[in-house]
Amino acid sequence: TTELEYAPSRAFALRLQYSGGKIYNNPFDVFGVNLELQLASNLALFGRYGTGSFDRTAFGNLEPNYWMAGLACPDFLERGNL
Repeated sequence: TTELEYAPSRAFALRLQYSGGKIYNNPFDVFGVNLELQLASNLALFGRYGTGSFDRTAFGNLEPNYWMAGLACPDFLERGNL
């Protein structure tokens, strides 16, 4: 697994991820991207996307994709909450 991060400030981060290898002699490759943006001291947005390929599994060749987006509110209702 490897990750490359670009974060020109504490308010913005972009990360690229890759994992690869073999499980029971079956190869896999997985790629991901993660974006974080802090809009205010108590408000941030994030987004993630990933895709992969898993060959010769019990269910055939798989090519899953996932995504998510969210809102983070640090110190929401009480200091230390997220």
